[in-house]
Amino acid sequence: MNNLTIIIPAWQAEKYIEEAVATVRSQSWDGKREIIVCDDGSTDQTASKAEELGCKVLRLEHGGAAKARNAGLEAAAYDYVYFLDADDRVAEQGLEKLIRAMEETGADAVFGKAEDFISEELTAEQKAGLAPRTGSYGGVLPGCALLKKRIFAQTGVFDGSLKSGETVAWMMPI
Repeated sequence: MNNLTIIIPAWQAEKYIEEAVATVRSQSWDGKREIIVCDDGSTDQTASKAEELGCKVLRLEHGGAAKARNAGLEAAAYDYVYFLDADDRVAEQGLEKLIRAMEETGADAVFGKAEDFISEELTAEQKAGLAPRTGSYGGVLPGCALLKKRIFAQTGVFDGSLKSGETVAWMMPI
């Protein structure tokens, strides 16, 4: 059985980090796992909350999600890598399904599905301006992918100069 590193890039995520970590811990998969929170220069209590939750915390200068993901990759101890944004959740049995798919197929990367949600703390006015998709959809997103760490030796890491879209840029052939 392979082991799993969950990398959570986080910036000003004090409101969300506990729920994100709880959804990782609620998974029934019984392999070894580590949770690395890459605090991207937050000025709130993101890092200290993550430490209280028992996560390994990397305190970084603010540089964006790509640099935070790369720092997490460098620190990752295990074979399988899963990226979870600090304001996202892992679906019930989500990691188990991804791990099973990877082990059954021998693939270096497997992608699951995503489902949009609206954060409960938003005001009615903020919620009115959003149009989440209904149901699940194919997620070509970091939080929907389980990757073998070795794949980054072949592809390189995320482009740290990008402030967004680093995952799409990483997946595009050069």
